[in-house]
Order: sequence, then structure tokens, then C-alpha cells
Amino acid sequence: MNRSRPQSIRRRRGRTAVAATALLVGSLTACTVDSAASDDGVVDVGILSEYTGPLSLYGPAWESGFRAGLEELTGGTYEVDGTKIDIEVKDSAGDPATGQTAVRELLGNGTDIIVGTASSSVAVSVAQTAVENDVVFIAGAASTPALNAMSPGVFRTSVDVRTVNNAVLEMIKQNGGKRVAYVGQDYDYGQTQADAMASQAGEYGLTVEKFLFPTNTHDFTAGVAKVLASGVDTIYVGWTGEGLAQLFQALVAQNAFADDSPVTVTSLAPLPQEYATVANAVGDKALANFALVSVYAEDTTGTPAEKVVAEYVATEAEDTEIGAQQAYGYLGALALVRAIQEAGPGLAPADVHKALAGAKFDGVQGPVAIRAEDHLVESPMFEYRLVNKDGALRLDVVREIAFEQIAPPVDKALS
Repeated sequence: MNRSRPQSIRRRRGRTAVAATALLVGSLTACTVDSAASDDGVVDVGILSEYTGPLSLYGPAWESGFRAGLEELTGGTYEVDGTKIDIEVKDSAGDPATGQTAVRELLGNGTDIIVGTASSSVAVSVAQTAVENDVVFIAGAASTPALNAMSPGVFRTSVDVRTVNNAVLEMIKQNGGKRVAYVGQDYDYGQTQADAMASQAGEYGLTVEKFLFPTNTHDFTAGVAKVLASGVDTIYVGWTGEGLAQLFQALVAQNAFADDSPVTVTSLAPLPQEYATVANAVGDKALANFALVSVYAEDTTGTPAEKVVAEYVATEAEDTEIGAQQAYGYLGALALVRAIQEAGPGLAPADVHKALAGAKFDGVQGPVAIRAEDHLVESPMFEYRLVNKDGALRLDVVREIAFEQIAPPVDKALS
């Protein structure tokens, strides 16, 4: 999955049958889509995700999990009940305007379903356009709660930010924390996550103070000093993508990881491609006390789906190790195939809702489900430590956090 590829291509991977060329579309001011456009026996799938920009690791990883699922579920034919699946890939670069251009081009090309978006701000914009055009949208890693119950045709493959926050808060509580500093990026995702974590903390007997910095920050010296001076006992690093190593280096430089430090540092688990960066920034000694949270890391579950994705990644993809993004992508394939089987190739949003609301799947991370009321993904999460095993950096599971322990309430239900 070459991240330097052009924004719109159709490819052949393995035994995937796809068109040789993509239809070039000019500037579109509006799109109208026939929801029964698959009379030709083809479902056109548009993967719209992040292949360049700060979230450039997310798109390829989600796509590899998605393709691994389709290979397994269709026996390599990319056919479901006689309906062929064609795929077109576009890059949103994590920018809502670019995402809008891309989704309108996809819809103009006759795409029947949009999948894969990682950026929350892009996902909300794309979902709104999909709803307006009566097309199903299945988001990737985007964790904004705004997607929940947005429409019968809007789904997700990831947990939402409230689920993540509950898992983090549960872990911090179990590890003895009381006052938490949220350190993250000052944009839609970081703002949403920080606000949600602060509002949820009371249920766990914790308080959260928010420290948000511009997304292009690379010198965290002053920011970390401010965090450490606040008197918190736990620092939660919600930062993702570029700048993460510099943030950890600033924490190390100001002794946040020292044995006698009054604070404990926790974080979302990095992507596999970031393990070495994080380990080098934190240092081997500090890693033993550095708590990490994720939906999944390689060799956690031993599920059949885990084995399928691991084998695919080892032979067909550029990823070095599988993680949460591939797990999300695999769930996307499960949902697409179920939708075609039960809703038909027309993929009318109301019919897809009937097919997927309440559906249960055997995912990479274990049993997962789509909550009927709002399409929230019900998934366990895990606490990890980043360790060096046999010369390779890996996430070592500490404990599973069951979804029932961290399930957020239904704020809005689909009628």
C-alpha cells in the first residue's frame, strides 16, 4: 500500500477483480445517487481514508484489515452471492475539504458505499454527504460520538471516544490515580476526547484537567512544565501522529518517567509502526511502568480472525504488525459482506440498518457487535505494556477490559 500513490486509483491485490481505470470527474456542486445502482452485479466500494498528512498510517492499516477480511469471506473472489465487489481508493489527507471533494467524486463515479475514514472531522462531513445522497457510510477509526445514531445508513468500525475514555479511566482508577491531565491536540478529535473524558471522570471518582496544544507542535518543553506544575498524579497522553515522540521526549527530560516522579504516564497504544519511536523516546527503564490502552494488539486473542489478518499482512501488505486499525478494517469487511447478503446489492440504508443493527461478529479482538439503538461498536479493550521480546518491540497484554465495564449510555437512538 504505497502511501505516495495518487488520490484516486483502482488496483488489483491478490485475486481482487477491479476495474483498470477510474472515471475522471470534474468539479461537482451536487450529486444524486441511485441506491439501486448495482443492477450490473457489482457493488462499488469507495475507501476514503488518510494516506497522507498527520494520520497517514491509519488508511493503509485499515485497508489491509478490510482486504484481509474480504479475501477470507469471499474465498479470494471478491464476490458475495454473485455480486462482485470493486474498490476505489481516495485520500482525504485528514482534511474535511479534501474529503468532501473526494466523496463527491466517488459518488459521481457511482460508488454504492463509502468506508474507512479515520479522521473524525472528515468522517462527520463525509457522513452528512452520504446521508444526503442516500448512500451507506461505514467509518474507520473515527471515534467521534457524532456518528452514533446519525442515520440508519451511518455505521462505524471503531469504538467511540466515550468508550476509549471509560477504558482509560477504569485503568487509571485500577492503578491508583485520582487527578488526571489530558494532553492532546487542539483540534476536533482532541477537543472532543478531552471534553468527554472530563465529563466522564466523575463516574470513576477522578478529575481531569485539559492541556491542548496546536497540532503542529514539536517543542513541548513549556507545555510539559505547565502540566507537571498542575499537581496531577496521572498524565494521559491522547496525542496521536506527528509530534508524539517529541512529547514523550519532553516528559522524559522533565523527569515525568523517573522512579520518584509524582505522576504516572498513560497513553493510547501507538500504532505498530510507532513502537520504536515511542520506545526510544521513553527509554527501556520507563516502559515497565508506562500503561497503554487499545482495542487490540497482535497476539492478544488468538481468534481465527486474528490469524487471518496476520497471515494476510505478512504476505500481502506493507504493515509490519497488526493492531487496532486492521481489526477495525476486518470488521468493515464483515459488515459489508453481511449487508450485501441480507440487504441486497442495492444497499439501501434502511435495509442495511435492518441487516446490521444488533449484528454480532467474531472480530480480530474477539466478539463484537453493532449496538442496535445507535450503531455503536461494542468491543472489549485491553491494557498493555510495550516490551522488548526476542529483539522485537511488542505490546504485552496486562488485562482485558470487558465492554460491559466501559459501555457508554445511548445518548440518542435511531427511531
